[in-house]
Amino acid sequence: MKTDIIRSVDARRNIAILKDKDETVRFCVKHFISLANEAIEKRGFFFVALSGGSTPKVIFQQLAQPQYRHEVDWSKVMLFWSDERCVPPTDLDSNYRMAMDAGFSSLPVLQEHIFRMHGETDPQKAADDYNQLIIERVPEQKFDLVMLGMGEDGHTASLFPGTEGLKVEDRWVIANYVPQKETWRLS
Repeated sequence: MKTDIIRSVDARRNIAILKDKDETVRFCVKHFISLANEAIEKRGFFFVALSGGSTPKVIFQQLAQPQYRHEVDWSKVMLFWSDERCVPPTDLDSNYRMAMDAGFSSLPVLQEHIFRMHGETDPQKAADDYNQLIIERVPEQKFDLVMLGMGEDGHTASLFPGTEGLKVEDRWVIANYVPQKETWRLS
């Protein structure tokens, strides 16, 4: 796949600037598959944190397509979420629902390997529970891949500019009140 620019930031990070949205989605799908297979070969499992948004949705849809769906041993994929709205999992605004509807429900991911955030419960309790889940389930609390998008207002993973959640440094998961949306988010 030709890129206009690939620049190495350091030993762990590169920046790829791609031609258009389609090329970007193909690149992301192939990168997801590559990281998954590498992690499964090395450690036996692939730990990924999914997010909401339009770009991840297209990537999820592509991963479920016939040309890609058999390139990963989905029984060894551990699905987590980087953030969630404080809504039930059946709500149209749920990041969990979006990921499932976009294609993950059609992939053979084991049900016991799907770790959604419980946005329908008390936000602080949901954050505490998910924080503990990451400590217990994710080796050294290091994901193989964290998929993030960015909103037009600059937010990512439900961390909005000017919110208190940006100040928290002592835990993996927080309940973040977003005044501009008048709602709680889990991040």
